[in-house]
Amino acid sequence: MENWPAVLALVFLVVAIALGFAKGMNTGVVSMALALIACMVCGLTDSQLQAGFPTNMFLILFGTMFLFGIAEKTGTMALLARKVIALTGRTAWLLPWAIFLLTFAVSALGAGPAPSIAIVALPALSLAVELGVSPFLFGVMCSIGGCGGAASPISTAGIVAQGLIGDYGWASLQPTYFINAFIGHFIVALAAYLILRGWRIKPQKTIASKDVPGFDKKQIITLIGIAAFIVLVAVFGRNVGLTALIVGLVLVMIKVVPSDKSVIKDIAWNTLLLICGVSVLMNIVVETGGIDLMVAFLSTFMNEWTAQPVMSLTAGIMSWFSTTTSVVMPTLIPTIPGILENIGDVVSPISLLSALCNGSFSAAVSPLSAGGGIILATYVQLTKCDEAEQTRMFRNLFLIAVFCVIVMMLVAATGIYL
Repeated sequence: MENWPAVLALVFLVVAIALGFAKGMNTGVVSMALALIACMVCGLTDSQLQAGFPTNMFLILFGTMFLFGIAEKTGTMALLARKVIALTGRTAWLLPWAIFLLTFAVSALGAGPAPSIAIVALPALSLAVELGVSPFLFGVMCSIGGCGGAASPISTAGIVAQGLIGDYGWASLQPTYFINAFIGHFIVALAAYLILRGWRIKPQKTIASKDVPGFDKKQIITLIGIAAFIVLVAVFGRNVGLTALIVGLVLVMIKVVPSDKSVIKDIAWNTLLLICGVSVLMNIVVETGGIDLMVAFLSTFMNEWTAQPVMSLTAGIMSWFSTTTSVVMPTLIPTIPGILENIGDVVSPISLLSALCNGSFSAAVSPLSAGGGIILATYVQLTKCDEAEQTRMFRNLFLIAVFCVIVMMLVAATGIYL
């Protein structure tokens, strides 16, 4: 069998995830061990193995965990959450939608999915913890909103997609592409809101504004630092992780916290190892052609009726383990002209493109993607949960990513895209 290395890599990936779920082992450690074995068996080099380490994701997660670890130690985010609770009164059931729309807007204004999720995640999850409701729902709504806004003409997916279709002579993407993205992600957010029972949120506490103290000097300085981080990332497009790290170091230097040692000590290293380790193995799957094998299999089911949902599902499966803008879109968008030629002029290029991109972004709540990774890291940072709870959160984020991909596939199957 010519494609046995691809099959072996896929089997190793399934084994790593299964051991993590069934035995409570760190999936990242298992993944790195299996990746090394796969490299030796399949004849890959050490350089190909090392290339799978997600340096940018590590920087994003470490930097934001460092900065928001400082914010957590000073009590800044908890107090901010208490102030928001005091303003919401009995309308707490609307908070998940406020989080969705806020992250959507930040992403659409140019920040893109990962930065917008990094900006909104900590206050959103802090709010959930203070309310005594599930941070999981707030994190999922945050991730879906950030991915939906990425299709704007000045944000990540809009810019990348426009560049990739330039050679095919298609009509301009906007505003149809952006509208389709909002439609798809709104429906997925609604489905997640319903299945996670967002309408039944019942805060365990109510707080009057007069009972909430003001921010002290260190908390005000921390808020200024976070505001600077948001501006540098959202307006000037600076690297999320490095910017967060620099702002955090400045806060340490001016003694907002006694030292950086306690902050670094509390970083969820187990979570970082889990995410980065699986990414190393996933790169072996890509190198051996495992993704191509899955794509080829799913493509056999494409016709004029199934092209959109199959394209959506294919992109979603790829995005569970990879990045939409740097892997999925460059890989699948060039296949669209051939697909349209095979099935005839029965599906518009923009609708098929929307099915692809929406399907891919719907998987971004996966803990193996930047968005889901940020949610997981923020949750662990806030709750100081044990390793077993981290594993459960990892599993639940992956399962909800599967759910979101299935819902987005059904959306594409309706032919609702313009």
